[in-house]
This record gives sequence, C-alpha cells and structure tokens, in this order.
Amino acid sequence: MFFNIAFSIILGGMVGICSHVRKNGKLVVPYRTKKFLYPGFILEMTLGSLASVLVILYAEPTSPVQVAFLSILAGYGGDAVIRRFDVLGSNHHGK
Repeated sequence: MFFNIAFSIILGGMVGICSHVRKNGKLVVPYRTKKFLYPGFILEMTLGSLASVLVILYAEPTSPVQVAFLSILAGYGGDAVIRRFDVLGSNHHGK
C-alpha cells in the first residue's frame, strides 16, 4: 500500500505540474509581494498529488498499471475542478 501511495503522489504531482505549464505557458515559481504570496506551480502539484492519493485510497487498486491510470486521471480531474471554480467565481462580478 505504501508503494501505491508514494507512486500516486509522484504521478499526481507530475500531472499537476503539466497542467500548470499548459495553463500558464511556462513554469511559474512561487513569489511574494508585499500583501500576497503566490504559490506558483506548488499549488497545482500539491492538489494533483492530494487528489491522486484520495482516489488511490478509495479505489484500492491491485496493480501498478491501475495505480498509474487512476493517478493520472485524478490529477487531471483535480485540474478540471479548479478550472470550474475559477469559471464560477468569474461569473459573479459582485452580484
């Protein structure tokens, strides 16, 4: 089980980084302004890993191929959820 979790963290993080690069066109490193801390690619990497681990713990796959498939699918699913929240947030211009 430890192998499945570790493998899913790595794959989910890589999918998160790929979705970050696809969205921004480059790898944005974390930076800080006076009032805000922008997490950059760390946020997408963390969310991809977290989504991947949750799916692996729920599904309990039996082979490494199933772990890889579910991890990649969960990483892309986490990215889709974030984009959906961004779209919903941008539609409510102060209403």
